[in-house]
Order: sequence, then structure tokens, then C-alpha cells
Amino acid sequence: MRQLPPTAGVRPRAASPLSALVRRAMQEKFAVIGLGYVGLPVALAFARRAPGTIGFDVDPQRVAALRAGDDATREVTREDLLAVNMHFTTEPAELQGASFFVVTVPTPIDGNRQPDL
Repeated sequence: MRQLPPTAGVRPRAASPLSALVRRAMQEKFAVIGLGYVGLPVALAFARRAPGTIGFDVDPQRVAALRAGDDATREVTREDLLAVNMHFTTEPAELQGASFFVVTVPTPIDGNRQPDL
């Protein structure tokens, strides 16, 4: 009796609509606004898959430190910062090329420490 290879008779799976959507999304230009303890890891995750991701913060010292590979929050390593193709900026005009924005800024709170939206 002849043995068939394990894949014989198995039709290749069609690409799912979700995988096509993910592939298309990764071709977009991403920007993460706010590079604190939440925004920086999010920005790096995007930059690993979408080189040229823009990381925006209003603090020039924070941006300069990140460009040099230093994260004062210690959320990411120097190696992680230097390993990605990411653009750090404080200039709002540099966000113009982005088509997908993630906003990770602090939520203001009131006197009772409740979100003040």
C-alpha cells in the first residue's frame, strides 16, 4: 500500500479576510502620541512591524533621550530602542504623513481622583 505525504489531498487554506486586513494595515504609516510607560512599548511594537513609525511626545528632553536609546521609565531596553526604525519627534507637523494614530496620554482626574473627561 502506497503512503501519501501528510499534505496530499489537503487544499491550501485561502487567506482569511482578517489576514488581508492586517497585511494592508501594516502598510499604513503609524504614529503614537505620548511616549510614556504605555505609549513607548506600543510604539515599539508597531515599529517592529511597520518601520518608520512616528513616536510623538511634547517633552523635548524625553524625545532626545529616546533617540539616544535611553528610557527613563525602564519599560524598554536600550537594545529595543536602537533596534527599530522609528522616528521620535516633538513637532506636530511631522505627524502629517501618518494615517493611523494611537493616543496614549494621561487621563486628567478630578479632586476625587475620578477621570475628568
